[in-house]
Amino acid sequence: MSPKVGVEPIRQAQIIEAALLLIARHGSHSVSIQSVATKAGLSKGAVLHYYPTKEALFAAVFQEFFHRIFEQSKEIMARHDDPLEKIRSFGDWLFDETTPVAKIGYPLYLECMSRAAHEELFHQLFHEWVNNWVELLRGAIEEGIRKGVFSNVNPEETARALSAVCQGIASRWYLNREGHPAQWARETLRTYAEGVLKRG
Repeated sequence: MSPKVGVEPIRQAQIIEAALLLIARHGSHSVSIQSVATKAGLSKGAVLHYYPTKEALFAAVFQEFFHRIFEQSKEIMARHDDPLEKIRSFGDWLFDETTPVAKIGYPLYLECMSRAAHEELFHQLFHEWVNNWVELLRGAIEEGIRKGVFSNVNPEETARALSAVCQGIASRWYLNREGHPAQWARETLRTYAEGVLKRG
């Protein structure tokens, strides 16, 4: 599903950015190759030259989105020396209503989940993203164990549980912010993380 060889990086980025914004705003089922081309200021043929099908284009969009989220998560967590603060900062960023993640990221995340339930390509993309996220959290957990800050938990299992709890909190917050405000989301994640990880 990769774009054809010889693509121009700037034009390819235009297409991805246009599709990303349209999918976040309208959902992938309402987005066409023509609408992406119009948004990008290109012809339909130009888009099809790089991405011959909607599925190829949408897969590239989700890959780019997940890459951005992963890299930004690593950057934010790396600012902290305390392993627990790394995990806390991750949650604080996810539940910040002023960031592009809240405005664009969550619609894309939910859109990919929806397609992953029925289409193998998107299921694989989502699975890879979850594994990357688990790996990131596992690194912070292993560091906390080495430093004696965390209990001697199983890093892999705990990272998977923590990522699942975080995803659940994030979905509840995004879809019902009045009933589950950002402060609730941050405190709930912190309470869970501290309860599971901190030494008694």
